[in-house]
Amino acid sequence: MKHRQKMILSIGLALGSVGIVSVVQTHRLPGQLSPQINVFSAVESGNGITIRADQHNIVTCSENTSSPIAIAPLQSSIMRFWVYEYSSLEPQVTGKFYISPGEMAIHPEYTAIDTLRGFSGGKRYYIMSETDLLFRCGKGLSKSAMCGDGILDRGEVCDTESDGCNQSTCTAQDGYICTENACTIFIPNLGTGEAEAATNEVNVSTVQEPATTAVALSSVHASPREEMQHSTQPQQPQRNLTTIEVSNANMDPDGSAVPTGVYPLGVFRFSAVSTNTSPASLENILFTIETANVVIGAQEFQFYNLRKPDEKIACTSLYSSGDPFLSQQISGKFIVRCAHLSTGGISTMILANEHADFVLEGNVLQSQLSSTGNSNIRISLERLGQQNGMFGIFGSRTEWLEPSGESRTIRILPALEPVFSTQYSL
Repeated sequence: MKHRQKMILSIGLALGSVGIVSVVQTHRLPGQLSPQINVFSAVESGNGITIRADQHNIVTCSENTSSPIAIAPLQSSIMRFWVYEYSSLEPQVTGKFYISPGEMAIHPEYTAIDTLRGFSGGKRYYIMSETDLLFRCGKGLSKSAMCGDGILDRGEVCDTESDGCNQSTCTAQDGYICTENACTIFIPNLGTGEAEAATNEVNVSTVQEPATTAVALSSVHASPREEMQHSTQPQQPQRNLTTIEVSNANMDPDGSAVPTGVYPLGVFRFSAVSTNTSPASLENILFTIETANVVIGAQEFQFYNLRKPDEKIACTSLYSSGDPFLSQQISGKFIVRCAHLSTGGISTMILANEHADFVLEGNVLQSQLSSTGNSNIRISLERLGQQNGMFGIFGSRTEWLEPSGESRTIRILPALEPVFSTQYSL
């Protein structure tokens, strides 16, 4: 899209102009130091334009049009962006601001100026963002869809770094089948006209309805190559097979009020239902956290066994890409990793016909960022039994150990259903 570019020496709309200069001057988005301004006309904005990351973007819409600030998923994400509505009284900063939850999580002191709730036709707006966004009059801001960003957009068969997905075209590679961003090897069966998928898949599951999930732990582990070689041969019984059912053990019912302060936000029960097996210990686990309109202490998550609440281990907040979140406050959707549990002194061993309740504790700093928005917190466990021999964001979300300290293979039944803890709302 064509647009006009201008060079400037300074920007008068830095958030520091609103009376909190001492904080913002050292924490403003990188683009506020950029010399480039992109000014878009009402026609361009109506057709749809790209809001460039770390650049000054100015948009306007035709008279008698109105738009929300952004689509709902973007407004509840951790992306940092903000919007200013020009008041025609500049250089006095008297216009309204919209501050995204991602920016507010880092700077909650902006709450008082977060009053803008939409784009009005005939007015001009300044937009600053840490990542490229799309804008269209009538629709507002949305995330820029692009192959390789790790998000499955319309028209893409897959968008993941796992084997089987072409990251340049977001299509399945030869010999693979991709469904719901999960790519598996295609294995034909001679004479039947049917096929099956190998079990060494890498899957990014989507949020589904709450379900109880069965996880099987086996001491017999085959490499991906061995699994392919044996896929058409009769299956032999597995030795020392342990079946564990995972379910929500939080006593709070769905719809409970969003808590404030340190609280057991997620509680999950792991129950062993078979008798002829050796014990298994949970060593590493990844939780999926989904929040809206709240702020949580990013560095304050802790894991513990409900039977031993005084023995806790600190956990790490991660972006969905797996990179660590370094700021002190977080909101939106993210991952929490709790690692080295059994070797770190946490009691996670599960014996035959017994169960253990594991807790993820967090510190809710603000239960309602905006008085007009709905607040939500929900924690889930996904892909508990992924059998690809790898623990991590794109692999199995749990890792188990034998009493000897050796790793145990995990298999999930059913494979794609997450387990949800209580949904807190306000």
